[in-house]
Amino acid sequence: MSLTQKTILSAAVACLMSACGGGSGTEDSTDTSTPTTLPSTTSGKVIDGYVRGATVFCDVNANGALDAGELSAQTGAGGVFTLARACTSGLVAFGGTDEATGYAFDGHFTMQPGGRMMSIMTTLLAAGVPQAKLLALLGLPAGTDLAQVDMADGQNFQVLKAAAVLHLMVTDLIKMVQANGGTDPIDTAALYARLASDLARTLAVAAADTRIVNAQGGLDATLLKAFAGSQADIQALGLSIEALTDALETLSQSLSDLLDATEDEFDDLQTELQDPEKLPDLNATTSFVTLGEKGLAVNGRRASLAEFADGVSANGLTSLGFDLNTVGSPKNDVTVRIAIAFTEDGGKGRQLTLLLDGVRLRFDGGGLKKLSFDSGAKLTLYGLASNGVEVNLTLDDLDLSTIRADGGVVTLDYDSMVRKAIANAGNTSSYTAASGFLGLKGRFQTTVAIAPLNLRTPEGAALARQTVAVPYTRQSVTGAGFSGLLTVR
Repeated sequence: MSLTQKTILSAAVACLMSACGGGSGTEDSTDTSTPTTLPSTTSGKVIDGYVRGATVFCDVNANGALDAGELSAQTGAGGVFTLARACTSGLVAFGGTDEATGYAFDGHFTMQPGGRMMSIMTTLLAAGVPQAKLLALLGLPAGTDLAQVDMADGQNFQVLKAAAVLHLMVTDLIKMVQANGGTDPIDTAALYARLASDLARTLAVAAADTRIVNAQGGLDATLLKAFAGSQADIQALGLSIEALTDALETLSQSLSDLLDATEDEFDDLQTELQDPEKLPDLNATTSFVTLGEKGLAVNGRRASLAEFADGVSANGLTSLGFDLNTVGSPKNDVTVRIAIAFTEDGGKGRQLTLLLDGVRLRFDGGGLKKLSFDSGAKLTLYGLASNGVEVNLTLDDLDLSTIRADGGVVTLDYDSMVRKAIANAGNTSSYTAASGFLGLKGRFQTTVAIAPLNLRTPEGAALARQTVAVPYTRQSVTGAGFSGLLTVR
């Protein structure tokens, strides 16, 4: 827009605000109509979680870039912004920090005039997806006004989860570029804008009965392939549509977990999925770590995943192990977190959760070769005894008595971990509660989660993602895993 045009526009707005240019000049003429009051400012919020420090501007010439003379403002706490004057053009937001995750916001949100809550939702609406269709695709209530609803206020959790899925579909493709695009710097906000437009075009032409999340809880395969096929920018890096589709299908497992998350689980899981240091593996389906055919071991006795799911039994509980092998060429040196939760099935209502953080696995020649601990490795333990007494301990004096590698099998020594907890119990009640888990007997729903590790079946199918959280702490693991019924006699 030229300086002359901007001056004319400013003068016109000023004239409207001061009611100039009207009337006949007759002193006794009376105007009985109701005057129209124009807003003097434009306010709203930027929401991924709430984004603080974002730049919001009135995009008068609709080019997506902040130009000289265009009105702008910075968001404050809660993602709130106020432009000093009214904006009748579209709004654009970029930059800042997501208050929910603490990560830099690399998105590029847009919103049509009249909206108040900028998000990936308003970005897709502005790019041409009809609101009724977007609501139907996401399974959200008809009539929801996506440009007015504050999805992060605790009252609109389903909208927040749906927006997180869409945002991650875009940001994960950006990570693919970062992982495979060489060393040239990437304008992530500009790339986000292009990918969001591609996603909008994919959604706008989707069949009327399509749902972004299918009945099985994964992302719709047809949508994924269409979205992957639209990525000329990424295909130019030599990545095939098949590789992109596979990567998005791997992401869909995580997004399914995000949609299933409770409000207590959501922030931690979203933070994990948005971690900018975790780049997607485009070879995930050809290079991975696998459990052997009978890859689980309870007290050294082998069982398959199916057998464990149906239920296994043991005389006492001394150890739990996983036989880890490799297919292809996965990352050969990885530090993981391993969590196990035992929840009594009936009986006395006992619970025990063990979380090992900082376990370093090294693979070579088809299997696990070495296990060690990173500096700062620790064991977090929570127990709920039969008398209702709780114990919650964090131990940092780990050694290979608690977890070790035996011939390619990661073995967690249950007895050793519980005895360490007993030795570190700070008071009589904690000591008593921890002691109650020695010689454990009963039926326990048992869940194991390991992250970050591309852990699959021998056939290459991704294991279901599991979440194990330590009660009363912010410690949790969401990753590949399994669950089953363990009877200890």
